[in-house]
Amino acid sequence: MAMVAPAEDERKASTFPFLRLPPELRNKIYGLVLHHDYIEIGPYGHMSIYQPIRHVLALLFINRRIYAETALLPYRHITFFFKCKIVIMKFFVRRSAAQREAMRKLGLVAYQGRKMHLGSGEFTIESFTYMKDLANLSEAVIHEVSGLHVASLTSMSMSGTARMIRQWKPAIEIKVRDHRGVWKQY
Repeated sequence: MAMVAPAEDERKASTFPFLRLPPELRNKIYGLVLHHDYIEIGPYGHMSIYQPIRHVLALLFINRRIYAETALLPYRHITFFFKCKIVIMKFFVRRSAAQREAMRKLGLVAYQGRKMHLGSGEFTIESFTYMKDLANLSEAVIHEVSGLHVASLTSMSMSGTARMIRQWKPAIEIKVRDHRGVWKQY
């Protein structure tokens, strides 16, 4: 959970009652707000949030104090999904060491069918080199989707992808959902 500091400025806390709550309670609220969300990182860096809470990341920008308390929470509670190697590599280059270290879950979207967006790039071993910086990564989720979309994992089997991920994170839990909706553990 976030490391909530004691109230630094009582005047500011009095204008925003949430900040008067005990740190333990604020931490629980942050955890509930950020729990079970999935964010798909698109090809141009945009984020699409899935699940009931649509404006979760806006929490970080309420004020500086809440930002300080919550800056790493999305990386601890939200699964980030990526469609291709270019997107995943750009995403991690732009993250701080603390953000990469805080990340717990990672998702890959694998499309069946032919590649329609030139230059998007299939996942390769180079796509997973960032995993050495994800010290707390404990779960990788691979979703296989059928249709004529961006082909991300079509040139390799799901087990091959799992093996590549394990090269960087041997103890990681890998879950795969195939295009029929069947879940498998690797």
